Amino acid sequence: MNLMNLFRRKKSQPPPKPLRDKLNEVTTKLTLISERIKQRQNQYSARSKELFEACVKSLMSSEKDKAIVYANELSNMRKTMSTVMKSQFSIEGLINRLQTINDVAELREVISPIKGVLDDLKGQLSGILPNASRSIREVEEAVEDAIYGIGTVSDTIVEPSVNDEEVRKILMEASEVAAQRLKDEKVIEDFNEAVSYR
Repeated sequence: MNLMNLFRRKKSQPPPKPLRDKLNEVTTKLTLISERIKQRQNQYSARSKELFEACVKSLMSSEKDKAIVYANELSNMRKTMSTVMKSQFSIEGLINRLQTINDVAELREVISPIKGVLDDLKGQLSGILPNASRSIREVEEAVEDAIYGIGTVSDTIVEPSVNDEEVRKILMEASEVAAQRLKDEKVIEDFNEAVSYR
């Protein structure tokens, strides 16, 4: 045996990871994204309180124009917070769903809705949290790796679509929870009365 051949041996490929390990990697990435979104939510919440207080103080000092500016900024902040909160709940729902997948057949059933939700999240967060949007793309790639790595045929994967019933259910559920939490937390007081005070 030639010594040079010993050193030229090809490195053996590691065996493919089991499905559970791949799904755990995906859920870990989603959890990190979720944590970043929670941090941003806290920042938005603090800023919203500041804006509301500034609006109130402006009205108390008869600076109506200033109050309207603060109210407009607060209104935009509310919309952003709602989007971020919906995204947060969607990610939490995905994490929970991925943790319950036990076999390849079950993964095949839910992969299209999961990819649809990820695609929707990427679009929602692109203008608000660009880094989270890029991280979601990495999660999409990890999901695809989980599918292709276990030997499924790509023909069985349907392109993600918001028309998919499962995607709609997840998004509706996330929207309802987000709306309810916004009401329950009362982070931002209803300032419509203050603005309409003319």
